[in-house]
Amino acid sequence: MLFSQTDAAAWRDFATEEPNWSLTLNGKIIAPPQATSYGFAVLTDGRTVYAASDDGTVLWQKELGGRIAPYLTVLDGDFLLTVFRGNTLTLLNPEGLPLWSARVPFTLAGAPFIGRDARIFVRGKTDIACYGIKGVCKWHIKTEEQDTQAIQELPDGSVVVLLVKPDNGKTAALRISPFGEIIEKFAFTGIVASCVSSPEGGILVTLKSGGAGLCALDGKNKTSTKWALSRTEGALPLPANDGSFFIPYSSTRAALVQPAGEEAAVTFYKLSDGEASTHYRVSDIDVSHISYVQPFLRGMAFADRNSAVFCTERESAVWNVHLPAMNGSSDPWNYLLYTESGYLIMCKKSWTIAGFRVVQNVGGEQLQRQERGNYNAFFTTETPLYDMYEIEGKLDTGLTGTERRAALESGMYGPLEKVWASKLKSACDAYRSARTSAQTTTRTKRSVFIEDVAGTDAMFKQLSLYGTSTESEIIARLIEAEGVGVHLPTLIAQAGECAYDPAGNMLDSLDKAFRSIPSQNTRLLQILCDTVFSICRFMGRPAFYRHGKDILTRLLYPQYDPKVRAYAGQTLQKIAALGKDRSEKSK
Repeated sequence: MLFSQTDAAAWRDFATEEPNWSLTLNGKIIAPPQATSYGFAVLTDGRTVYAASDDGTVLWQKELGGRIAPYLTVLDGDFLLTVFRGNTLTLLNPEGLPLWSARVPFTLAGAPFIGRDARIFVRGKTDIACYGIKGVCKWHIKTEEQDTQAIQELPDGSVVVLLVKPDNGKTAALRISPFGEIIEKFAFTGIVASCVSSPEGGILVTLKSGGAGLCALDGKNKTSTKWALSRTEGALPLPANDGSFFIPYSSTRAALVQPAGEEAAVTFYKLSDGEASTHYRVSDIDVSHISYVQPFLRGMAFADRNSAVFCTERESAVWNVHLPAMNGSSDPWNYLLYTESGYLIMCKKSWTIAGFRVVQNVGGEQLQRQERGNYNAFFTTETPLYDMYEIEGKLDTGLTGTERRAALESGMYGPLEKVWASKLKSACDAYRSARTSAQTTTRTKRSVFIEDVAGTDAMFKQLSLYGTSTESEIIARLIEAEGVGVHLPTLIAQAGECAYDPAGNMLDSLDKAFRSIPSQNTRLLQILCDTVFSICRFMGRPAFYRHGKDILTRLLYPQYDPKVRAYAGQTLQKIAALGKDRSEKSK
C-alpha cells in the first residue's frame, strides 16, 4: 500500500485576502452554482439565472417569471434546467433562451437527474417521471414514499430511489429502468447515511450503523454488495453516524473521507474489489460539516464551513485555503464552486459572489466527465436488421401510421419506447444499407422502401419525436446516405424538428448535403435555411452559429435564385440576432 505524506501546501486565508473579482446580484443564491464550459451559472431568489465566465464577467442574465424552486441543473452542452412553482420544468439553452416549459403532475422533492441520452428524471415524495429533451413526458409512475437522498444510477443506466420505510431495519430502494419499469425492490445492508453514484462502479454507500461499501449489479442482473468495509486502512474504525462519505474519484477508484480527530482521513479504494491503494490525512477539515464536494479528472475538491482543500490520489493537499466562517456574523456564505481554470467561487448571503484565483496556471483542472455509457443493456435481444426484401407491399403501420406519431407527441408511452425505438433504428439502418448497396450491386427484387415511398417518408417523421441524443446521429447518417434522393426534404426537415444536435452531427450532414442540392431547388434550399436556424437556436452556442453562417453564406452566391438568396440573408440575420441577444443581456 502507498502512503502519501506530502507536506501541506501553505494555507491562504480568504477571510482576509481580497478576492480577484466580485459580482453583485439581484438576490440571494438559492441553489448550488453549476459549472459550465464557459464558467458557471447561478440562480437567485430574484427569479434570475446568471451565466458568467469564471473571471467574473456576466455573459447573460435571464429573469424568469413565477415562484422559483431551489433547483438549477446543468445538462451536457450547457443547457440549464429550472423549476417554477415546484412543478414546472423550464429548459434554457446556453444563451439563456427558454426553449420549453412542462408542468409535472407533482411537486418535485429533489433536483432533476439527467440521464445518459439527455432524458430528464424528476421525483416527488411518491412519484418519479421521465421527460425528453423537448419537454414531453415519457412516463410517470407512483412509488412508496421516497427518502430525501438524490436519485442514484447503476452501471446499466437504471436509476435507484431510496425509500423512507425500512425493510427489516435496512434502507429499501427501488431500481427503475430508464423506460419506467420497476425492475426490483431491494435493501441495502443497513440504514444508508450517504450514497453517491460511480458511473462504471455502482452506488458507493456509508451506513449509519458504521461500515461502507459498493452496491453493484451481479451476474444475474440483481443489485448486490460487491464489497464492504468495516474498518479502513490504518485500522481506523467506521463508527456509527461519523459523517463519512465517498467521492467517486475515477472510473477505477473511489475515495472514502472520514473524521480522524481534527483531520480528515482519506483512503482510496479500487472499485473492482475494495482494496485500499492510498491513505493520508488532511488537516483542518471537519468531516461532520462538509459544505462542498466535487470530483475532477485529476483530483477532488472538498470543504467544510471554514476550510477548502484540493487533493489527488498521491498528494494530500495540492492547495488548501481558510474561508470566512460559513455562518459568521461579518461575511456569511452558503455555496462554493471550484472551476476548471482554478478559481474558487464563494456565493455569499449578502447577494454577492467573490472569486479567488487559487491555481495560477491557465487551464486548471478538468471536471470529472466519466463515460456513462448508454442504455443498450435494456435492449436484451439484438433487433434483427429490417428485412427490406422479404416484406411485400407496405411497411409496418407501426412505423408509418399516425397513431404512433400521435403517441410520441403526447407522451406517456413508457416501456413501449424500447420496442418502438429499436424497430425504427433497425429500419433506418436497413434503409441506409439499401442506399449504399444500390450504388454497388444490382438486385432483381426491389426493397420495400422503394415499393412504399410514402410509408418510408412517414417513418422518417418519427425520428424527431423521441427527445433523446440518439436520434440526431441517426438523422445525420440518413441525410448523408440519401444524397439527392426523394426523402431528402423530409430528412432535412426532421433535423430541424429535432434541433437537439449535441455532437453537431446533423449540422455537419447538412453542410455535406448542401453541396449536392441543385441550385434551382428553391424549396429545398429554403427548408435547409429553416433547419440550420432551428438547430442554431436550440443549441445556442457560438460554434453552431459560426457553422450555420458558413453554410448559409454560400447561398448568397449569384448562381442561386433571388428568392433563395433573400431567404438565406434573412436567416443569417436571425442567426446573428441570437448572438447579439447574448451580448446585450450582459450589459
